[in-house]
Amino acid sequence: GAPGGESATATLGACPSGGGLARHRPVVLEHRDTPPRGAGATEPVADEELPCEAPFDVLVVGGGTSGASAALAAAAEGARTLLVEHGPGPGGTGTYGGVASYWFGRRAAHAARVQDATRRAHRELGLRRGGVGAWNIEAKSLALHDALTRRGVDVRYGTRAFGVLTDGGRVCGAAVAGPGGRAYAVTAAVVVDATGEADLAAWGGAPVVHGAASTHTLMWSSLARFEAPGTARNNFGGLADLTDGVDATRAVLAARRRSPDLHDHGAQPVTREGRHLVGQTVLTLTDQLTQRRWPDAVGVHFSNHDLKGKGEALWPQLGLIPPNLEAEVPYRALLPRGLDGLLVTGKALSATHDALPALRMQADLENLGAATGIAAALCVRERTTPQRLNVRALRRRLFDEGLLPPAAAPRAATEPAPVGEALRDLAAHVPLHRYSDMGRREVFHGRVSFVDLALDPRPSTTRALRDALSAAEGPLRLVIAQILVCRGDTTGTEELLGHLTTELSGASLPVRDAGIREVQLPPDQSAMPGAVYLLNTLALARDPRAVALWERVERLLRIDDGTLRDPVAGTFFWVEAVAAGAERLGDPAALPVLRALHRRPALHAQWRHRGVEPDDFQERRAMLELALARARAQCGDAEGVRTLVAYLGDVRAPLAAQAHTRLRLRFGLDAGQAPGRDARAWERLLAERGTPGACPLPWEHDPHRADLPEGFVPGRRQAERVGSA
Repeated sequence: GAPGGESATATLGACPSGGGLARHRPVVLEHRDTPPRGAGATEPVADEELPCEAPFDVLVVGGGTSGASAALAAAAEGARTLLVEHGPGPGGTGTYGGVASYWFGRRAAHAARVQDATRRAHRELGLRRGGVGAWNIEAKSLALHDALTRRGVDVRYGTRAFGVLTDGGRVCGAAVAGPGGRAYAVTAAVVVDATGEADLAAWGGAPVVHGAASTHTLMWSSLARFEAPGTARNNFGGLADLTDGVDATRAVLAARRRSPDLHDHGAQPVTREGRHLVGQTVLTLTDQLTQRRWPDAVGVHFSNHDLKGKGEALWPQLGLIPPNLEAEVPYRALLPRGLDGLLVTGKALSATHDALPALRMQADLENLGAATGIAAALCVRERTTPQRLNVRALRRRLFDEGLLPPAAAPRAATEPAPVGEALRDLAAHVPLHRYSDMGRREVFHGRVSFVDLALDPRPSTTRALRDALSAAEGPLRLVIAQILVCRGDTTGTEELLGHLTTELSGASLPVRDAGIREVQLPPDQSAMPGAVYLLNTLALARDPRAVALWERVERLLRIDDGTLRDPVAGTFFWVEAVAAGAERLGDPAALPVLRALHRRPALHAQWRHRGVEPDDFQERRAMLELALARARAQCGDAEGVRTLVAYLGDVRAPLAAQAHTRLRLRFGLDAGQAPGRDARAWERLLAERGTPGACPLPWEHDPHRADLPEGFVPGRRQAERVGSA
């Protein structure tokens, strides 16, 4: 999809259910109004006719990590396949995106064949490989191109999709523009959205979300750095929304100015995360930690919790850094809601912000693309649609191809251990970051007892945890108290209050002493001082006595660019913990400490209304200011609302989107997001209605909610299930 596709009006066309349009029979495009995001504006234009090509069996839009693999697999199954890719060649992130090596991921089946082809290309070109799982980006792109052409795929580079063709609720093609701007329509029996941003699904009206559901937090983007000819280096370049042409341009300019002395930069920016499909099921971090089995699994992905950015899910905020896991991906995570004829593959699959880190490895996305291509081809062969496909037949084919390992065969899910056994296992994984202390090829196959005990609905489990608390000592005692707080039991709250009161009574704040693997600068990997994990846990109880602890933290904090970057001091996390706790509490008593933090120069007026900010860490200070503003607004402070309004004009689209979403949730209505006009509308609303009164953050607005099971509200006593003992 083209950058800026969100700011253009979505286009719809009508085509027969079979996609059987004769070559050059025109398709009428109806321009549908879509609200602009940010500063964009739309004007109505007349309907237009586009020439339409003869139909294909499968159309793949996007030739990146998953898209090239989808086209290869569909063609191998006998489907007449068209691949359109806006770049100069296939491979996406792993080629012209400059991420020239595997990290984690299951390098078997189709991914192994891609790697073999890439090695052959290196040998034929007289190139040395860069190491295990590494490659020259041009060599891999050439290997993929040769494979596509040998399979008979019709490949069109320099071609962008800018609209989706539908017949009622069925996607049957796309409007595309090739080199020189020639626009035309292509139709197919099945369409694969491999844009990385769920562009076609979004344009067709399917529900999608940018990044984290309630904050639009994204993992860091990247613009490849070429320190010498042929040598690409990955980087962590801040937030970027590639569906917004203005923000994509800003991100490229910022990356170039961040490193002006390099030999060259990548041809296109890439994101670790962008727009997510909200599909027929949404994968969560809790699904992964409980090793949920899916009867319609079409892939098994393998990774550590590689969250390059700020997390929003509950478990890491409490200190549980997830282990290396194998996570099943169900077919339903590729299916849009309300649209048939379309499969969404790649990193835009239906998953939360905190579930995606374990699903986004390049080798896994190559295999997922291949599985998607096979599914599309089976739909063509069986004359059915993706929504009606026989998934059992698909899974048999995927087992035959090795895309599903034997471990993905149907079997009963493992059940949580009895409470006594779970407590013994918990003691072996204290402190909680020990779950993640694994080698890069190791896989965790056990139960994560901390999660099991927190989610267990039985009152008898609460009683057993209280008994265990009274007998426990040291770190285990604190972890049991954390679980009790999650279960809404005040025994845990009292334990944490007493411990934190003592721990924060010294002359300086505790620092991180845990050796957590693969940690970069904060907030990477949620690698916090241990006391911050406890402070985050206490916030779940919404106990006003926490305010005194926050005040103590504020007095001891030294906040400047150096301390915020310090991965041991954890200053970023201390500020975030106070802001998040105060937002959940929603008590005016927290306003003095919030105002004191917000007055600190490093956390005040961090928005950028014009130009390009090359300092990606300044962006993280802006994220903290937004957190403080949200908390102040929740506690009934007009200045917090005004700060959110100021961020509507921030040039970084994800920050502006967060401010808009939180204003909309706080006021219960939408005065718009565009800077200038809509900012003035919010100011008028504030003047006319006043600041909404202080109140605890509603659970439906809590960033933790997206990754937790329905009915589980941490910090509250859970409704007892029938038959609970």
